[in-house]
Amino acid sequence: MKLFNEFKRYSIVGVFSTLINYIFYYIFLKITKLVVISSFIGYFMGLLNSYFFGKEWVFKSKANNNWRIILKFSLVYLLGGFLNSLTIYILNKYGFVYYISWLMGTLIAIFNNFYGSKFFVFTKN
Repeated sequence: MKLFNEFKRYSIVGVFSTLINYIFYYIFLKITKLVVISSFIGYFMGLLNSYFFGKEWVFKSKANNNWRIILKFSLVYLLGGFLNSLTIYILNKYGFVYYISWLMGTLIAIFNNFYGSKFFVFTKN
């Protein structure tokens, strides 16, 4: 039951992080007209939200915010992004419709990021 509740909270944080990502992307795109910079800023702001709410609310970690935890978090999410892109690429190569490829890649990334955060980043040790 604890795992299910953590995943529910993780999902809520994910929705809000995505919303924050889009809001910052949209604002900076209107200001700068630079898609790459706006995308990076939006993604970074969403990632910050995911980190802090994941640590405090989802996994209730008491660990200090130090470079090791931030590095581990970054590695987990980098791996999630890589697995997402790789899945989309492979499934598209085998003729899957793009939205199915995207959905599968996203689901793999979500589970990677959840379990990586739970068992590697915000451990209770």
